[in-house]
Amino acid sequence: MHRISFYLSLLALLTVSRAASAQAAAAEQLFEEGRAALAAGDLPTACARFRASDQIDPGAGTRASLGSCEEKRGKLASAWEAFKSSLAKLPPGDPRIAKVQERIDALAPRLPRLVTTLAPDAPADTVATEEGITIASASTAGVALPFDPGPHRLLVSAAGRPPLAVDVVLVEGQTLPFVLRPGPLAGSEAPSSGHTAGPWIVGGVGVALLVAGGITGALAVHQKNLNEAGCSSATMTCTLAGQQAANAGHVLGPLTTTALVAGVAGVAGSALWLGLRTPSGPVTGIGFAPLVGGATVRAEASW
Repeated sequence: MHRISFYLSLLALLTVSRAASAQAAAAEQLFEEGRAALAAGDLPTACARFRASDQIDPGAGTRASLGSCEEKRGKLASAWEAFKSSLAKLPPGDPRIAKVQERIDALAPRLPRLVTTLAPDAPADTVATEEGITIASASTAGVALPFDPGPHRLLVSAAGRPPLAVDVVLVEGQTLPFVLRPGPLAGSEAPSSGHTAGPWIVGGVGVALLVAGGITGALAVHQKNLNEAGCSSATMTCTLAGQQAANAGHVLGPLTTTALVAGVAGVAGSALWLGLRTPSGPVTGIGFAPLVGGATVRAEASW
C-alpha cells in the first residue's frame, strides 16, 4: 500500500514538473518573440508578447522588458508600473536594481495624474472605472493617481444612480482634479448641456426680421424709382403715381430701418447667449465644467 502511494506521488510530481517545464518553454518563446518584435519596431506586438510571457512565468527581467516597451510607445504609467513590479522581484544586491530604479525615477515626473474628490451629493460607493477596471473611489480621494497620456473614457457610477461617462485627454506631466459624481437620481434634472430653445428662438426671429427688412428695403428702392420718374424737380410737380410712391416710401423707409436694426440685435443677442452658455477652449483637462473646462461629459443610457 505504501509502495502504491509512493509511485502515485512520484507520478504527480513528474506531471507537475512537465507542466512547469512546458509553461517555462512557452514563456521563453513568447519573450523571444517579444524581443524580435521590439527589434523590428512592432511595439504593440512586442508589448503583448512580453505581457503574455509574464502572465505565464512572472519574472523581473520580463517585467523590465515590458516597461521599456511600454515607455517606447508612450504608455508612461504602464511602463512605470512594470518597472516598479520588476524592482520588487529583484533580490537584494542584484546589479539590475540601480538601472530599474533609474527608469522609475525618470518616469515619475512625466506621469499625468488625477487627484480625485467625492462630490458632496455622490454616494460613498461611487467609483470610476476604465474598461471595466476600477481606477478611483472614495478611498482614493486626495491621491494623485497616475495615468497614461492620451484619451481616456472614465465611467463614474454608484448603486441606484445611472453611470456618467467622461471623455478626457491627459497630457504628460499634468496633475488635474477629478470629481467623482455619477448620473442624477431618476426623476431629478439631468445635467444641462447649456443649450435651451431660448437663444434659437431669438436668433430665428432676428433672421426673420433681417429677411423682412431686406424685402421692405427693396420695395422702398422701387418706390423711390417710381417717385423720381413721376416727379419733376424743375416744375415741382408730381403725377398721381409719383405722389403715391413718395407716400409709400415714407412708410417703407423707417420700417426697413427698424426691421434691420431689430434683426441684427436678435442675431447678435442669440450668438452672445449661446457663447455665454457654452464652455470654450480645447479639450486638455478633465472633470465637470465648473472645475476644468473642455471635458466632454455624457450620461449613459442605462437608467
